[in-house]
Amino acid sequence: MPKRKQDKFKVVDLLHALDEFFLTPTFMTFRELPVDSREARDSVLSRIDYWAIKVFNAPDFHPLTETVSTTYSIEVKVDRRDFLQELKKPHKQFWALMYSNQFYFCAPKGLIKIEELPEYAGLLEYDNAEVQIAFKAPWRKGELPRWTFVVSLLHQAKSQLRRAPIVANRENNDAPVVER
Repeated sequence: MPKRKQDKFKVVDLLHALDEFFLTPTFMTFRELPVDSREARDSVLSRIDYWAIKVFNAPDFHPLTETVSTTYSIEVKVDRRDFLQELKKPHKQFWALMYSNQFYFCAPKGLIKIEELPEYAGLLEYDNAEVQIAFKAPWRKGELPRWTFVVSLLHQAKSQLRRAPIVANRENNDAPVVER
């Protein structure tokens, strides 16, 4: 259902919903990921809005997973004009496509029509504070990441761990564990 003009969404709303969508022990997720560790200091260079990797072959089911270590790049759009501009500049998705097996646009329901998607893209729709798969992206063989990309991932993971609450493991007296 298309949103009325007064219904305004913020990128952060969709990012929170993506966090919930990928909230299983199977995934590690990263927001606004610089594609190169040197770029972390420069906000005008390329970033991937949302990047996720399936890191475990866990028994829990997630609707996007098909193989172990599948990676996902997600471009978040809350404005139709911005999406249409993005289609005119496909080179902007170079890094996101390079470092993922599936590429998705995530937008409020009704903002993007499936027939408008590039052939390499899928669509995740945001509705009622939840993300749903509207159109599954084709699986592609991504490239092995460069070390600079790995360093970006490590920097982001370190920052995320600093912000995560530390709690004592109640089952035994082992070292503290990070609880999400």
